[in-house]
This record gives sequence, structure tokens and C-alpha cells, in this order.
Amino acid sequence: MAKKGSDADRRLRQCERIGRALRLLGLIQSPGGGWNAQSLAKELGCSERTVYRDLQTLELAGVPYYWDDQAGSYRVRPGYKAPQIPSRPGKNPSPEALVDFSLQAAGRLMAEAEQMIDALGRLKQALHASDMSGQGPK
Repeated sequence: MAKKGSDADRRLRQCERIGRALRLLGLIQSPGGGWNAQSLAKELGCSERTVYRDLQTLELAGVPYYWDDQAGSYRVRPGYKAPQIPSRPGKNPSPEALVDFSLQAAGRLMAEAEQMIDALGRLKQALHASDMSGQGPK
């Protein structure tokens, strides 16, 4: 049986994942780039598989990235603008506003991820049921 961590540990891991995904987005949006999975993994201090999972997270969040064969790197489609953190005109956002914005964005992202996990679970059950009834793919 898998060891169950505390809520604080789970939240910390979620924040680390979100932070890494945002850093990945910043890297592939940067001019010049040249970021493939291997270089992203090295820069982010994670595995290539984690980079692919983070790219999937960005895709679920609506980030239009793509693989540029000519440049040999991931890129974000021209004209894409990430949602902006709200601020007052002429002033930097307060730490409280940044925290509120981050918590709301993380909550939306986690809700979407949970919906995806639920949908995949239902798909798995349906596929298993069709296999058991002898009507699986041929």
C-alpha cells in the first residue's frame, strides 16, 4: 500500500509542479529558445518524463505550444499571451493579490486535472467492461 502524505506535503508538491510548469512555459516562450526535452529537464532539474507531463499540463491549460522541427525545440505559437496577474494601474500587485491570484489559478488547474483523471478512470472502466464482454477492439 502506498504511503499517504499529509495535506501540507501534497500542497507543497502541487506548488512545485505548478511552479515548474510556469518556468517551463517561460523557457519555451523565450526568444532564441532551443529547448528540447533533454535541455528542459536539465534546466528544470527533473527527468525528461516530468518535462513531458508538464507539457501535458500546459496543453490542458490551453497553452498553444508545438514542436518546431526546423529549430529542434518546443515553442509557443506566435501571438499567445499568458493570462496576466491583476494589478492596479501604475503599481505593482500586492503580495496578497499575487497569493490570491496564484491560489485561484492553482485551484482551477487542479480542478481541471481532477476532471481529466475522473474521465480517464471512466474510460478505463468502459474499456475493461467491453473487454470482459468480448466486444473489445479487434
